[in-house]
Amino acid sequence: MADSETWRLQVSLINAEPIIDRRLGTVAAGLDDWSDVWPQVAGWFYAMEEEQFKSEGRGAWSPLAPSTQRHRARHGFPVSHPILEETGRLIASLLGGEGHVRKETKTSITLGTDLRVGAWNLGWLHEDGTAHMPARPPIGRGKKAGGIALEPGDAKLLRIIFSEYVHTLVAGERA
Repeated sequence: MADSETWRLQVSLINAEPIIDRRLGTVAAGLDDWSDVWPQVAGWFYAMEEEQFKSEGRGAWSPLAPSTQRHRARHGFPVSHPILEETGRLIASLLGGEGHVRKETKTSITLGTDLRVGAWNLGWLHEDGTAHMPARPPIGRGKKAGGIALEPGDAKLLRIIFSEYVHTLVAGERA
């Protein structure tokens, strides 16, 4: 087949540079400010926390010690379950109640609890455990690289949230 017989599609963008420049500027500005995404990330976090407590760490939390079970029985609480919910303050704090932490900047969000028992942050106390109490991480699935280790489904959902946001920037759906 001779070159003159080759089928070709040629697209010319005439005067498209200003439009492309504006769109790229919008995308770049959106990547500098993720504030619109934080409500969705917070919603994911709250749903994850509810599941973490409901499933008692997806079944990974250690059972309560006999001494703790006796203490709970003496004070009128269910003896063995639910774990970490004797008063309900910790889960309430993680979901927005007293001691809740939600700090947002344009490029980061911090969610958690600053609920304290004496000098101890209750979330970290249970996250790390002590010499007399096993770790029962209320946040996430355990530590990894200075943050939390995500289950594959969690990571996929967060990728979808962020990908959809970037798509709206590229499509020009955000000002």
